[in-house]
Amino acid sequence: MRIIRLHVDEEGRSRFDDVDLPSEGTNEVLKTTYLPGTEGVFLRTLTAASNPGSEQFHTALRRQYAVNLSGKMEMWLKDGSRRLIVPGDIIMTEDTHGDGHAARTLGDEPRITLYLPMA
Repeated sequence: MRIIRLHVDEEGRSRFDDVDLPSEGTNEVLKTTYLPGTEGVFLRTLTAASNPGSEQFHTALRRQYAVNLSGKMEMWLKDGSRRLIVPGDIIMTEDTHGDGHAARTLGDEPRITLYLPMA
């Protein structure tokens, strides 16, 4: 994954650098990219076919924000309530215990989500 680094050079001038970050994953449908200089911040890329296990009810691994950058997702709870998640939506996940939630990626566009841990 490419990120744009904005920094100051030795002469005090602002500069752009393109940085390619390595991704973990065995194929194009599920990738995880960790951001350097952070603790626990990562991007995950999923397609509709890549993560069928998330359609099972599960709890969040930690309290975190999930920022949906691209693609669409449907989330649902055991009580039947549902939400459509679209690009720009931010989910505050705090269900680290209890019934949990289920989710699935919708459509052909890969879903890219930025995960930010909460203090």
